[in-house]
Amino acid sequence: MNVADLRETVPSTLAPGDPGWDQARIFHSGIGEPDAVVRPATVAEVQAAVRWAAAASIPVLVRSGGHGGWGEVPGGLTIDLAELASVEVHGTLVRVGGGAHVVG
Repeated sequence: MNVADLRETVPSTLAPGDPGWDQARIFHSGIGEPDAVVRPATVAEVQAAVRWAAAASIPVLVRSGGHGGWGEVPGGLTIDLAELASVEVHGTLVRVGGGAHVVG
């Protein structure tokens, strides 16, 4: 499996040398060295990225709101949930996307 395979199902995939690569790998604690960063726009794209990483046997780090666990995963896949930042309120039910930020 290579990054081109991932890019077929998750178009937002970034790899070394792509425009935006350096910015995509910045974390709150420094600069990471993943093999790829994806910014999925749908749950289906998150699922595709996780399946790709599992098939390739590479580690995954999920980043939400700029934070990702306690650091980065060299040689792994970073899934950046920034595009999944919706907040929906339905009566007493609130659904918050993984990329939402707390403001206040």
